[in-house]
Amino acid sequence: MVDPIIWIASATAGLSVWVVVTGRPLQGLPQWRLDGAALRAAGVCGLLGSLVVIGLALTGNAGFAFVSYAVLAITLGGLTGVARALKAGT
Repeated sequence: MVDPIIWIASATAGLSVWVVVTGRPLQGLPQWRLDGAALRAAGVCGLLGSLVVIGLALTGNAGFAFVSYAVLAITLGGLTGVARALKAGT
């Protein structure tokens, strides 16, 4: 049986690929108030994190993959907050 974390991380990876390639959100998702390089950097961070989680889940470490996904999601949220604050300060 395929672990649900693989499906969730795959969807996040797909969304991140779209953001990295186009530099704009897909149908308003994700709803980050970033543009250009900051949005692409957040997309790369999301993509790399999702690939790590998928790799962990496929090797049988589902619990560690879930915890890693949660930590990486919180980190990405913090990075987008910092990027927003830096953009507003310029």
